[in-house]
Amino acid sequence: MIAVSALVILRVSLPAWPEAMSATALAGYAEVLWPTVALFVGSLVAMLKYRIDVVWIIPAAGLCGFLVF
Repeated sequence: MIAVSALVILRVSLPAWPEAMSATALAGYAEVLWPTVALFVGSLVAMLKYRIDVVWIIPAAGLCGFLVF
């Protein structure tokens, strides 16, 4: 579920055509990309390593995403 939400966020924020991926455009997308990846990896680590239930992960990731974006 978290992977799907990360995929949706990245799909919406990145351009559809590879020609639009210039160096300056990629630098601009890095602002949106790194918090999304950090939230995804953090949520995944919390679920797999620390065995925290999804009931706690989803609201925490949503709150962090709200504050970051």
